[in-house]
Parts: sequence; C-alpha cells; structure tokens
Amino acid sequence: MVSNISDEVSRYNGDVGLYIKDLKSGRTFHHNAKKRFVSASLIKVPIMVSAFQAIKDGKISLSTRVRYARKFRRGGSGHMKWAKAG
Repeated sequence: MVSNISDEVSRYNGDVGLYIKDLKSGRTFHHNAKKRFVSASLIKVPIMVSAFQAIKDGKISLSTRVRYARKFRRGGSGHMKWAKAG
C-alpha cells in the first residue's frame, strides 16, 4: 500500500501532504507531514461524521436522498453555494 500511495503522490501535479495511521497496529505513513497547507473544504469532514452517525443510529441509510434547500447554504467558495434549491 505504501508504494502505491508513494507512486500516486509522485505522479500528482501539485503539493501533497498525507498522514495515515493504522489505529490497530499504530503504523503510520506520512508525506510532507510537517509542511503547512491552506485548509480547504474541511466542512466535509464533520458533515461526513454526522452522516455516518445518523446511519449508525438508524436515522438514514447510504441511499437516503437529501433535498438541497436554501437553508443549507453557508459561506465559502464551492459550487454548492450557487446551486439551485431542490
């Protein structure tokens, strides 16, 4: 796996920073782990955590559709900011 990730990173045309930790074994892999990067689109992480918690609680499933409503809009620069409701 490490060689596959390293190969992908070397082919990518841009800056890459990774830190991966196997929580069972404690083994880690990192690439540019100490380099600073501008954060972007991090809102997706807590949204994903919330969605997985709702799945675990039986409130929704992976196939549940969510209708996009104007009330969901937040600041930022992504394309969803300008998407039509519905």
